[in-house]
Formats: sequence, structure tokens, C-alpha cells
Amino acid sequence: MATPHTPILPTQDDILAGATDAPQQPIVEHLSARVTTTTRAVLMTAAIASVAVFAVFVGVTRGVHLWVAAVSAIPIATGGGFLAAWALMLRPEWLAERDRQRMIQRIEAVAQADREAAFDVLLAIDPKHELAEISHAVHSALSIAHRDRLEAIRLRREMNTLVEREARKQCKHLTTLTITDELTGLANRRGFERGLRELVERAQRENQELALLAIDLDHFKALNDTCGHEKGDQALAIAGDLLQAHVRDHDLAGRMGGDELFIALYAVEGVRAGRVAERLIKLFSTHPAGRGLPCPWPSMSIGIALLREDGAQSAAELRRFADQALYASKRAGRRRFTHFREAA
Repeated sequence: MATPHTPILPTQDDILAGATDAPQQPIVEHLSARVTTTTRAVLMTAAIASVAVFAVFVGVTRGVHLWVAAVSAIPIATGGGFLAAWALMLRPEWLAERDRQRMIQRIEAVAQADREAAFDVLLAIDPKHELAEISHAVHSALSIAHRDRLEAIRLRREMNTLVEREARKQCKHLTTLTITDELTGLANRRGFERGLRELVERAQRENQELALLAIDLDHFKALNDTCGHEKGDQALAIAGDLLQAHVRDHDLAGRMGGDELFIALYAVEGVRAGRVAERLIKLFSTHPAGRGLPCPWPSMSIGIALLREDGAQSAAELRRFADQALYASKRAGRRRFTHFREAA
């Protein structure tokens, strides 16, 4: 491992001079490290050529013709010196520089934001090469960083999904609260009026009947005054439970305020609507909560109006017809139901 003061990639001079980790160097090696590889190659070639010249001189002194000795010795020695310099100095340095450039290109390729190149290209280098350890280290670092990046993206997507799901849930809950009566669990005035308009439009569009039951609790004020508002709230909650038990998914039940309740039955004719009203009156009047009270338990009076049979043209008119039928039940003695056609 490199020390904090050791460069990660040794320089060309350090590799050739073997001085990467040497604490002390002889003066000759120190000066040699300052000389470039090309200069050393030129000096090697010149030195060998000088030896060749000396050999020519010796040959001449021994009687060999000058031109013969020069033509034979100097070109061969100079070429041999260049080949030796290339094989021992220039080629290794050229190969090392080529490997460095390839390493840099690989790092740049995998470091791009699009990650098109696989990290495995860093492992294509010879394991025995001087850059192999660095290549593996860079590969590991980039792989970990990319894995962490993918994990962060996954966590962010999961978080966004959870936030959106919770936001939709809260929004749905708030919407439900704005259209639901807290005491009875039925639709409040706003929710019922909107729902009734939608049911009327659907019934008119599909040519279906729609029965609307207007419900009022008889002597409800006496229950509040004598037994307290807590008992009155209990009576309303029980009435709400009964209405909810008699509506289907495409029906609607609501509380308009006080003890004024409504139930809209889709695709229900007058006879069936009368049976529902009769059952509601009976179940509420005989409910166990009304036993043993110091005051009379309320009863139900109901008015029934039909969209098609009674000729109502809108939700508001259908409600008005149901209210008129309810008043007829009140006048007739309460605890009964009356159809609009009978009250008219």
C-alpha cells in the first residue's frame, strides 16, 4: 500500500529508476532519475556507437582498411545500440504509457452518468500488471457507489409511493368527513343532496324508478327534554344504523339535520318501498333501547315519493313530494308511512 506521501501512480522516472520507495539514492542514480528515457536511449546508442568507432580504430591500427572497418562496425553497432535501447528502455515505457492511457479511458467510461459501460472493463487488465491493483480498487469503489445509487433510487421510489398512498388515504378520509354525518354515519346534508342529484340523473338516463323516503322521529323533542340529549343522540344513532342496514351499494341514506332523515332506493317500485318503510317503523319502535324509559320512545313517520310514478322532474321536486307525504303521515296520527299519490 502506498504511504500518504507516495503517489498512487509512480512516474515514468520512478518506475525505471526503481526509486519509488527508496529513502536514499546514490548521486549517480539520483542524476539518472532526472534524465528522460529518450535521453538515456540516445546516450546508450551513442555509447555503443563510440565503442564501434573505437573498434574501427583498433582494426585500422592492425592493418584493416578504414572503409571496410567503418562500413562493417559502425552501422551494425549503431543499429544494435538503437534496438537495445528500444527493447530495454523505449518499448517498456511506451507500453506502460499505453496501459496508463487505457486505464484512464476505462475509468472515464464507467464514470459517465449514463453508466453505459460495464464496470467489468476495469478488470480486463492483466492481473500481473502494475496497475491491476489500482484497477480492482477503482472497480470496487465504482461498483459500491453505483449499488448505493441504485439503492437510494429504490428507497426514494418506495418513499414516494408510500407518501402518495398516505396522501390519497388522507384525502379520501377528509372527503368522507366533509360529506358524512358524525353521529349517524349517514351522508350529511351536502353529501346527500349531491348524491340524490346523481341518483336522479342516473335513473332518468337509465329509465329506472327511484323511491325517496322522508323520515321523521315522532316526539323526538320530548325525548331530549325528558331523558336528555344523550338519549336523543342514541335514538338518532340507532335510526342511522337501521337505515344503513337497508341500503345497497347503489342506494343512499342521509341526515339533513335534527331528526330529519332520508333514504333513496334505486330501481325500487312503490310496493317494495312501502315494505322497507313498514320494516323500519317496526324495528325502530320495538328497539330494546326504548324499554324502561321515563319518557316515550320515539316512533317513525315516513313519506314516500317516486320519481317516475309521481312525475318528479328533479331531485328538489322529489324531496318536496316526499316531505308532503311525510306531513300526511304526521296528520294521520304518526307511526305510519304514506305515499305521495295518497297525500295529494
